[in-house]
Amino acid sequence: FVARGTVYHVPQLDQLLVRGLAKTGFSVVEIISNCHVQFGRRNEMGDPVTMMKWMRDHAVPVKSARDKSEKEMRGRFSIGVLADLEKPDYLEEYAKVRVRAAKKQAAAKEKGGA
Repeated sequence: FVARGTVYHVPQLDQLLVRGLAKTGFSVVEIISNCHVQFGRRNEMGDPVTMMKWMRDHAVPVKSARDKSEKEMRGRFSIGVLADLEKPDYLEEYAKVRVRAAKKQAAAKEKGGA
């Protein structure tokens, strides 16, 4: 599960975090937040309100972003669910490896091996 949200879009961000936490396996939710102390000041973006407005104006929902050209998306970024795949998690795969190893070890013992 991979998603991106901003601190401007709080209700959506809440939903993305809940979905990411509920997902079995690996999840990442990128949160774009303002940093008016360093980034904003160094890039002359102004005060926190101005930076929040920038997020509002440059964020594009994933569904809308799919319909836009590369040129239309230049300088903008997509927010929402970027990927949501069903795959076995690490513990499921590790359990399978342990079962295979135990079978090989048992077969080796039957043949007189270690």
